[in-house]
Amino acid sequence: MKESRIEQLCSLMRYALEANFSLYNKSDTVKAGTFSKGDIWVAYSPAGLMPLDDVTRIDLNLRDEICYVPEAKIEPSERRKGYGRELFEAVEEFCKELGISRIELTCSGKGNNIFYKKLGFKQKGADSSEMYKEVNE
Repeated sequence: MKESRIEQLCSLMRYALEANFSLYNKSDTVKAGTFSKGDIWVAYSPAGLMPLDDVTRIDLNLRDEICYVPEAKIEPSERRKGYGRELFEAVEEFCKELGISRIELTCSGKGNNIFYKKLGFKQKGADSSEMYKEVNE
């Protein structure tokens, strides 16, 4: 039986997480769906805990050649251990596999801004909270 586009996205996201993100395990939840405009979303959260605060999770909205990250969190007890970097490496691999050329996000807080800059993200403007990274450079 042929996999639907949604099932393919879930499989690909699981593969990227399993290959790159050491907190990920097979009981974690990966879901995908479409918005009314045809945009696609993919979300990851541990062991079916979606959507709760203070758990590791990432949500992605896929629009043409752009992946927008409306939410990215690492569980508070697991922060500052390199998992954020691993999670974004998995997202980057996922985007490359899909031919997505750019990841965008809105950063909340100066500490997050520094974190994303270390990952290669750039600010859209000097005082902007919007950031981006070209994936297929």
